[in-house]
Amino acid sequence: MFSKLTVTKIISAPSLTAFQFRSTKALLRASLFGFSKLSYRFLDGFTPNSESTGGMKNNYSKSEKESVYALRYFQASLFQKILLTGGSAYMSLLHTTKRPDMMAVLGEVTGNKARKKMYEEMLNDDEGLQILRDQPRINTSTTDFEALSRMPSGTLGKVYLDFLQSHKISPDKRPIVQFIEDPELAYVMQRFREIHDLIHVILNVPTNILGEVVVKWVEGIQTGLPVCLLAAVCGPLQLSPK
Repeated sequence: MFSKLTVTKIISAPSLTAFQFRSTKALLRASLFGFSKLSYRFLDGFTPNSESTGGMKNNYSKSEKESVYALRYFQASLFQKILLTGGSAYMSLLHTTKRPDMMAVLGEVTGNKARKKMYEEMLNDDEGLQILRDQPRINTSTTDFEALSRMPSGTLGKVYLDFLQSHKISPDKRPIVQFIEDPELAYVMQRFREIHDLIHVILNVPTNILGEVVVKWVEGIQTGLPVCLLAAVCGPLQLSPK
């Protein structure tokens, strides 16, 4: 934790721009309160173009898609990234299933090498290349849930819909990436985030801590993202001996 004097010295550093001053002050204030208030909604107030929301449609051109991620991009300094990493990791481990926003932040400020590897793997695969080209989204504005409800029992679409309804989950709850500058890598992270529930469905595991640990092991092995491996290793600490 920082003392008030330390906070004043840091946010008064001459190297900080006016925007960095405001955003760093906000992040430090959040850290003083145990990061309980730090979330995407909290950070939106310090994002230059905060009017952009998560409702991205599916028929943007490539330049338009890039501009959407650019509008959401939060240019954090090295110090801010360290602050975000520590705070989001702490809150993610403390509340594995209750603070997905912190898990999302941690995933964005770490794992750039893993994201690049995922991107390269997709470029070298026909299906992956098509996904990168089309950049499909999974949300209520791009998915025909009425059509999914009419699919036969046991099909992926029907089981996916049943999973969302039984757990009262909305795909719109997945926040848009904010801390990744490269729009292509930002989309890779967005895609990874939006297929999370599909992995639950394929593995047939619930959304409790045990289920999340199982999913994180699979995601960690498949992607190499540090946030997944951290949750996979440390998540079981919250489980009872039984």
